Amino acid sequence: MVEKNSTDKVWWKEEVPPVIGEHVFSFDKIQEFNLFRDYPYKLTAEQKEILDKENPLWADFLKARIYSDNNTKESAIMAENIELTAQELAENELLNYAIAYAATMHRSGLRKGTTMPYIVHPLEVMHILEVMTGAKHLMAAGVLHDVVEDTSATLEDVYARFGDDIGALVEGHTEKHKEDPWEKRKEEALAHLAKVDAREQKLVLADKLANMRAIARDYAKYGEDLWQRFKRGKNVQSWYYHAAVKAMIDLEFDTEAAPFYKEFEDKVNQVFGYEENAADEYYEQDDCLVSKVG
Repeated sequence: MVEKNSTDKVWWKEEVPPVIGEHVFSFDKIQEFNLFRDYPYKLTAEQKEILDKENPLWADFLKARIYSDNNTKESAIMAENIELTAQELAENELLNYAIAYAATMHRSGLRKGTTMPYIVHPLEVMHILEVMTGAKHLMAAGVLHDVVEDTSATLEDVYARFGDDIGALVEGHTEKHKEDPWEKRKEEALAHLAKVDAREQKLVLADKLANMRAIARDYAKYGEDLWQRFKRGKNVQSWYYHAAVKAMIDLEFDTEAAPFYKEFEDKVNQVFGYEENAADEYYEQDDCLVSKVG
């Protein structure tokens, strides 16, 4: 067990690899408590005070939890009378925390060119992943995928709050050098996307599909005027989205992802037209990548 700081009175058990739902701590290295199962019911008033003081984020997050009267069980009875295991409860609490954190961090953001709160986009990405896989860590990464790029949150924050798995997913979907030109950043992102595993590609697919749904919807409404809201025009956007289709082509054969990949490909072709070799056919002009035409 380890202390977070040398003066701490709470020791946390480190599992290698980490075990979902097993946030275990102790005050004496003998009696162990599971944070999600036992807090605050199995703690004395003094123990709760110590834990809350040393871990204010968890204390604030867990203050409104509701459990059944039978607190000795390794499960919780929810409002729908569905019994959850400790792992299911932990995953749900972590996902709820991710949603709340993302909403807080994006609270002043708006969707590009609209008055819509930005959080609607991460929530849609999360929902796509729910339907696609139902994997709650992936869903949490979906709702968090833009917090580092677009808010004051850091990767260190995400790792500390949500653990290595979700942290790594968010990191993989975060551009590393925001100061670089748009084209260079997108080329690097596409090169990375083509190499990662299906799990990370599904996260990116959900993000890009949510974007293309919005673009297709707004393109039908505003026509060519739509591209004024973007940093790059239609030709460059066409190159980028066609290249993303190509980079994720393996998902065409993934049972979970195939329907969503097909929808993404269809919407790219609907908005930008069919372009068989779009990922390769571009050239540089005035420091801007432009798709070849004609």
